[in-house]
Amino acid sequence: MGDFKEGEKIHGFIRNQKLDSNVQVCNAVIDMYANCGFVDKACGVFDNMGCMKCLVTWNTMIMAFARDGDGHKALKLFEQMEKDGVQPDAVTYLAVLCACNHAGLVEDALRLFHTIGKHGVKPNVKHYGSLVDLLGRAESLKEAYNLINSMSMVPDLVSWQSLLGACRIYKDVEMAEIASRNLVEMGSNNCRDFVLLSNVYAAHERWNDVGRVRDSMKNRDVKKVPGFSYIEADGLMHKFFTCDKSNARWKETYLKLDEIRFKIKELGYVAETSFVLHDIGGGGEPTVLS
Repeated sequence: MGDFKEGEKIHGFIRNQKLDSNVQVCNAVIDMYANCGFVDKACGVFDNMGCMKCLVTWNTMIMAFARDGDGHKALKLFEQMEKDGVQPDAVTYLAVLCACNHAGLVEDALRLFHTIGKHGVKPNVKHYGSLVDLLGRAESLKEAYNLINSMSMVPDLVSWQSLLGACRIYKDVEMAEIASRNLVEMGSNNCRDFVLLSNVYAAHERWNDVGRVRDSMKNRDVKKVPGFSYIEADGLMHKFFTCDKSNARWKETYLKLDEIRFKIKELGYVAETSFVLHDIGGGGEPTVLS
């Protein structure tokens, strides 16, 4: 999380001192604005650099568009980079694949993935993982699974977790069990993996299997990590956990949350509960959500 106001002050100092003729300084400024969520300002620095762009400059700007979910601009910049004779590297391809992922551009991502070797870049596990995640989000679960199995290296936990996450979205029990089994074999003890599998079962009302997953969590001493959020107020960063009462103004906070919750419900908001962990009572039915 970036501090935009402080970053803007530093950028002003850089301009006043004429330090923006240094490509490394410009790269840092572009990255700062992107991290703060001001991609338009990052793009302005990129377009008006008083020095020659290097590979890092292009990569930083492409990743800025990726974080902003603007896959089309990232692809356009990648194409411009090639036209300008700049040779992309592994980081470039990862950035543009991430951009395609965030924008749901499956065909573009597949095309790029198959051209990596043209520039002498060997795809690594992160390239594969980004494409697995994209295919999973696009409901191409079988293709995502086949891609994992085609890796020239040992798949990492993230690839299987991405597939499992997609199975939760599309309620694919068979593929979820395959992904979960591979995660267990790799030694994963992440509570999210168990929750995802549990919720795939719950979507099909397979409460015995939900209970079995819950028992497995207990046997492995896996605890569900409470969610938390950050908020900046008056220059200070505050961290809030679920049901947190550690802040001195927690009562005011929850009153405001109740007010917001009431307003968004009036607008038709329905809470997303697919990531909660179902608790199983004696009758085999879900009793509470935690």
